[in-house]
Amino acid sequence: MHDGCVPDALDEITWPRTTERLQQRVVWGVRLALVVAVGFSVAFPGLPQFEGKGMAFRAPFYLLPMAVVPVVWRWRGRRSPYPYLVDALIISPFLVDTLGNALNFYESFSRTDDVLHFLNWVLLVAGITLALLRTTLPPLAVWTLGYGIGGLAIIWWEAAEWLVQELGTAGLGLTYGDTIGDLLLSSTGGAVGAALALRFGRDFVRGPGPRLHVEAGAGETRTVRNEPLSAIMTTAIVSIDRDQPLSEAYQALRGASYHHIPVLENDRPVGMLSSTDILRLVYDVEGSDDKMLTYARLSVHHRRRDVRRPRHADGGGHGARRRRVAR
Repeated sequence: MHDGCVPDALDEITWPRTTERLQQRVVWGVRLALVVAVGFSVAFPGLPQFEGKGMAFRAPFYLLPMAVVPVVWRWRGRRSPYPYLVDALIISPFLVDTLGNALNFYESFSRTDDVLHFLNWVLLVAGITLALLRTTLPPLAVWTLGYGIGGLAIIWWEAAEWLVQELGTAGLGLTYGDTIGDLLLSSTGGAVGAALALRFGRDFVRGPGPRLHVEAGAGETRTVRNEPLSAIMTTAIVSIDRDQPLSEAYQALRGASYHHIPVLENDRPVGMLSSTDILRLVYDVEGSDDKMLTYARLSVHHRRRDVRRPRHADGGGHGARRRRVAR
């Protein structure tokens, strides 16, 4: 960027601290509730709602997810912000299932198992998808990978329930029809959860991010979020050939959302032209009359019918071409 200046759109990126504090409370609330619910099920295995369900066998596997997000986050370099919402969503299915047993919903309502299989996989896969949104993967790859991980999770979940039953617990009452139904409901819930995370979850996983201090000139320092280039780059800008007149570059930049154009020679970049370069050229001319004259010449030259206009990639010959470049 010319002179270290930062676009206003980036300078205005903020993240309310209250949102982060709320997410922290949600995570710790979910964690505490899971520990209490699992502890209750282990402490009172003789209650009717826990009989034959192997709650003591399940307990360590239900508590293990509390370590998944913190361990992965540290392994990936403690990237800020901590994914509180991801943590809460990945833990939630195990809390919901334990509460469903503790409150005897599975015995009281015949459709509880179906409803919770769908709901739990919405939560689980939404959390996985939000975690994947912190990477540079494109949206379709994020949805596909999140959905696929959710599919593997329900397969292993059903395998674990079968193992618990084979070890002598009779309370599960698993049948082939139940297993197929659970696979369909959970995989559908996973697809929905991944889609919801893609649609609504981007702001929650980005957060404030590491801060970048940038000199903005005149002794001013601006602070912006240190985003990856893929999040802020322009993906459809134009380029211009080296032998084209300045008036065409002026028109290509005039009113555009971007402020830089790569200059090409034989389809290879040889330089960069910015709107600031053009303005400097104008204001370096001595005398106000000369400045106005330069502006007038640029505008008039652009309006002439024989001027070659920059064109995009769908046109032929010389002219502007679409390039994927960072601003």
